[in-house]
Amino acid sequence: MEISQLIVDSLYTNSDIVKIFKVSNTGGMRRSRRTNSLVLISKLSNAIESNPYEDKWVEGIFHYTGMGLKGNQELKGNQNFTLAESNKNGIDVYLFESSKPNEYNYRGKAQLYGEVYEVSEVGSNGQIRRVYKFPLKLID
Repeated sequence: MEISQLIVDSLYTNSDIVKIFKVSNTGGMRRSRRTNSLVLISKLSNAIESNPYEDKWVEGIFHYTGMGLKGNQELKGNQNFTLAESNKNGIDVYLFESSKPNEYNYRGKAQLYGEVYEVSEVGSNGQIRRVYKFPLKLID
């Protein structure tokens, strides 16, 4: 299957995502230079021990939390920077949401919509920290 054959609101497995995008099989932000893509995976869980990220939809805009489980997140030197520069660097961004193990709902191709901003949230260690939020709009 090719990226262009993905169907919005259809379910895919982790193995599907790895094969289609040629990305790692772990992580919420998966960069592929071979497909010039950045796959974003949002887990839909409120349990802080399994998901310390507070991603959410607000009026059609998805506020995606950057990478980094503990301590203040960094914007440089990781995929947070790739996403922050995605409107300039030519990378294609794809969003998946997951509410069950190995079940990923393809939401569509997305683009950064507005400025990246910082908020304080609780990390996986229970400590308050600075995280980056990336407002995304679906473009499919």
